[in-house]
Amino acid sequence: MAFKKHRFVIAVCVAAIAAVAAVMYIFRSSLFPGGENKEDPSALITEEPDASQNKDQPADQEHSVRVALNSYEVWRADDLGFVFVTADLHIENEAEENLLPAHFHTSEGIFLSRIDEYVRQIEEHSYDLNKAGVSEMPDLSAASSDAVFLIPVKDRSLSYVEIYCDLSSEEGILIDLSDHVQDISLIAIETPVPEETAVPEKEETVVEIAKAEITVYQALDITDEMFFMISPDGSRMQYSIPSSDRVYAIEIGVNVLSDDSVVISSARFVPEGYEEGYAAMDASLRSMKETNIIGRTIPQEERGFLFFEVYGPEYSPVSYRGTLYLSLEGEEEMLSAAVDLK
Repeated sequence: MAFKKHRFVIAVCVAAIAAVAAVMYIFRSSLFPGGENKEDPSALITEEPDASQNKDQPADQEHSVRVALNSYEVWRADDLGFVFVTADLHIENEAEENLLPAHFHTSEGIFLSRIDEYVRQIEEHSYDLNKAGVSEMPDLSAASSDAVFLIPVKDRSLSYVEIYCDLSSEEGILIDLSDHVQDISLIAIETPVPEETAVPEKEETVVEIAKAEITVYQALDITDEMFFMISPDGSRMQYSIPSSDRVYAIEIGVNVLSDDSVVISSARFVPEGYEEGYAAMDASLRSMKETNIIGRTIPQEERGFLFFEVYGPEYSPVSYRGTLYLSLEGEEEMLSAAVDLK
């Protein structure tokens, strides 16, 4: 009887253990319906596949635009806090993408869709971008097109700037800012000079020299005009006048008295009351208005100007009475002529 009682107790325990195991199995299955994951839970999170990494996609579909540089011009103005480039770009858009200026940016992080402030400053300083050929609303959706873009350069000290296109897999276009520098006055909007600022023409002074007759006509303050230098290779670069200096021009006429042509190689003007005076600037300096007569071959008769840069505010303004010294090419002595334009 006792044995039967023990068998009954054992059967009850086994049934209880089986019931507990069944409950634990059901509970675990509800927590892990796909089976227990022994890895990090974050491994269950999947992302959408990157379209750019789809190996079935043609390699040139995403970057189907090609950009080449036809030509460019660099513009520097003393009254602007930045440099700007006008770049003529050739664009191959075989897939006829919806190409916009927003797809272009520079190595300084300037997007060509966000240059309105630069355009405003350029126009406020009386420069005409139409004269530089800038395309206002270029159509870039064609398979092949050309357009002139305005490229601002914030840092005036940079030697190079690069242009990138987001839809092109090619390297950026490198632009040398020391090359193709243009005279900013070429795109300046001309403004009439007020009559009250014009210097009245002075009484002429005529001086006869061995080979030529020199006539002194007038003297002008031309500090506010645009100047540029001509390099030996013929390229032009803007010449900036320091704010403390002035530039004066003395107009002379040369009448050759012999059969040989003459060349004025140098000149010096010493105003009344001064000892040293000022040497005329050499033939490489040019003005947009007046003709520098230094270095020009004069076969018979010609009029031109001698340019004098006056250093320091203490010399203002130059007296139009003094002595003009001229050197003719091939002549050893510097010839002098009294000047009295008062």
